[in-house]
Amino acid sequence: MIDKFQETFREEAEELLETLQASLLELESNSESSEHISAVFRAMHTIKGSAAMFGFHEISEFAHSVETMLDAVRAGTLSASSEMIDITLASRDHILDLLHDNVQSSEVGSKLVERVQQLLQAPTGEPVEAPKSDALVPTTEPTATDGAERTYTIAFRPHEGYFQNGSNPVLLLADLALLGTVRVQVHCDSVPPLDQLVPDHSYLSWTVTLTTRHQENEIRDVFLFVEGQSDIEVQLIETIPADNELPEYGRIAEGGLLDETRTQSIPDRAVQEATAASVRVPAEKLDRLVDLVGELVTLQARLEQTVETDATPELMAINEGFERLISDLRDRAMSMRMVPIATGIGRFRRLVRDLSSELGKQVGFEIEGGETELDKSVMDRMLDPLVHIVRNSVDHGIETPQVRHDAGKSEQGLVKLIARHVGASVEIRVSDDGAGLDPEQILQRAIERNLVERDANLSEAEIYDLVFHAGFSTAAAVTAVSGRGVGMDVVRRQVQALGGTVRVESQVGQGATTIMSIPLTLAIIDGLLVRVDTTRYVVPLANVIECVEYQPDASGNMQHRERVLPIWSAREHFGSLSDAPTLQQVVIVRTAIGPVGVIVDAVIGGHQTVIKNLGRLYNAVGGISGATIMGDGEVALVLDVQRLVTRQNDGTKAAQL
Repeated sequence: MIDKFQETFREEAEELLETLQASLLELESNSESSEHISAVFRAMHTIKGSAAMFGFHEISEFAHSVETMLDAVRAGTLSASSEMIDITLASRDHILDLLHDNVQSSEVGSKLVERVQQLLQAPTGEPVEAPKSDALVPTTEPTATDGAERTYTIAFRPHEGYFQNGSNPVLLLADLALLGTVRVQVHCDSVPPLDQLVPDHSYLSWTVTLTTRHQENEIRDVFLFVEGQSDIEVQLIETIPADNELPEYGRIAEGGLLDETRTQSIPDRAVQEATAASVRVPAEKLDRLVDLVGELVTLQARLEQTVETDATPELMAINEGFERLISDLRDRAMSMRMVPIATGIGRFRRLVRDLSSELGKQVGFEIEGGETELDKSVMDRMLDPLVHIVRNSVDHGIETPQVRHDAGKSEQGLVKLIARHVGASVEIRVSDDGAGLDPEQILQRAIERNLVERDANLSEAEIYDLVFHAGFSTAAAVTAVSGRGVGMDVVRRQVQALGGTVRVESQVGQGATTIMSIPLTLAIIDGLLVRVDTTRYVVPLANVIECVEYQPDASGNMQHRERVLPIWSAREHFGSLSDAPTLQQVVIVRTAIGPVGVIVDAVIGGHQTVIKNLGRLYNAVGGISGATIMGDGEVALVLDVQRLVTRQNDGTKAAQL
């Protein structure tokens, strides 16, 4: 049971550390923001207390030292300087290492504690007093600046499962008593009869009247660890100035810690039954759920095929209802794996900060469309390509402050990430306002590496596409950041492995933009079922623009919308030996080089596709991203049209629709 709680702590601590990092970076741009200062303190305070509770004593002791510094910032005796933020970010990284046992000694922690102590030295040379080490006791002792006494009512109702995490409400009530004079009323009206009582459920609630010189945020600090496990309301009911005697009617009667008097519920505060707003579910359980939904989709396809051969009214009605329910279940199961892109890319603000400092540059980072949702499995696989693109933007794209000043630009550059939904895909743009790509330099480097002929007549878009060749780099020297000749080719392979596309746009002196289009999910997709000879294939519907009849001209080219459409023959690629039908179809798909026509024998129609991996034996088979089981038990291959047509049309620029 302890191991289970410790694993839960690790998961929650990682989330808190992400929150801490984001708040610190926001604080760096607005050092006077009390909201961000409080958020930073609360995150570290919670980590400290929870770590002690679950046996992570090294983390708790280290976090306690850092909390001392953050408490001084919150109290206004220490400024939110760049040095303070540097120390806290480094401390955040150290705690993350401790969580995963990546630190073999305490040397890193000791050095950070020394830096904290040096920063905390007051002008007189005396260190700032540290907060109390007991995690359950409020860590600050400042009182209201005006010296006034205030009376609050605090309504505290733990959720039903409050005790299951080892929490004890009596200790919290004891903490409140340390802040001033209290009167506590316990509400027992929700306690069920003995034969219905569940021993580890929480049924009691409390109303506390507190007279104190402390402020409301210090009262709320007492409940930091249980905010998600209880309903808490704090209301100011009276303020007595410091120079006034407290009148008799305002003085709260002094009593014991607990007044165990059964009372009625307060009429104007109806206590609602606590319900969990969210439930933490391991990713593997969601993956298994999606797999099971996929099996149901396959089963529904078999039922539909049976209906086609035995279409009784009753069976048709069952099939229609089953199809509707499966469709709804699929959408809901997939939505459970959707996460906002900001949850995955928020860490890039830290990456840009560290890189700009290392390279002596001034670079800001902005996210637009962070609420755009993407399948978590896709998001996880997109992080590495995005990291490389952002690093390139900071290293190669953004100029040094002096160069930008001489060019009439702001000395601080900007890297911006924009995400948006485009049909069944997500488009992610990473742009910078740096020097941009020099097409002449790229072409010259490509000629030197024998990637193109010296007399090649390439458009600007085709030249920019050369940066995706393996080993291509325009960096003058190898650095610790980039310029080793690996990167953009890997980026394209990783994006294409997801069924997506990537391209680059640029303007010399104004900046460059990398544009990626990726599918929302990889597990269950809407596909277009086609036939080549006797074999069926699936084309991801997100890639499909339209379907037309194949009508080549005398030269073998196909005109479409007054342009020549590049074509790719599935029959030729898969080596079909039978004669082609008189009338063939063309599926026009989006690719990295523009629209391309895929020639097939017939278009069968839409198909809800559950993608299955082919296994290691088929890893070397290009152009196939997976397979799906049809209703009749046969297997249909899922085409990776991006790889298939891009390979055939390499170096060809397709017309843009």
